[in-house]
Amino acid sequence: MSKKINFSLADRFEALKRSLDYPTARYTPYVIADCLNEDRVEYIDKLKKVLKDRLIVAPAFASPKDLYLFLKENSKAVILFEDELLSRRIEYIRVLEGAVCSSPDSANLWMVNYEGEESFTFSGTVIMTSRLSKEELQPREQLKYILRDSKVI
Repeated sequence: MSKKINFSLADRFEALKRSLDYPTARYTPYVIADCLNEDRVEYIDKLKKVLKDRLIVAPAFASPKDLYLFLKENSKAVILFEDELLSRRIEYIRVLEGAVCSSPDSANLWMVNYEGEESFTFSGTVIMTSRLSKEELQPREQLKYILRDSKVI
């Protein structure tokens, strides 16, 4: 019989911060669900303060190409996306997948792609926020790979 361990919200955010202290080929991506929840807003603000020297808060993007160019320019950074990127058109999701996903069999990192542009490997980390709950995100087929490869808080 397996015993399920429930970690507190504080434990989950602490694990996120600690995971960024160890250099890897690519850090574990995170999705912070239900980000408008008062407790989660508080933890996101604390995270921004603690990581202020290392964290880039991404702007809103007018096009998937803008997202691609931003990821390319910041390919080794810790990036926080607060712009509900997970609810954008599929073209945005496909670009984002390259910065988040890896092959489950080989652990090879996916490449960030955009039509007509040179592909590249993103080696930073992505933290995405969503006002939707984990239960609302899970059935979204277009997020299948991102949710598979991210830790959802």
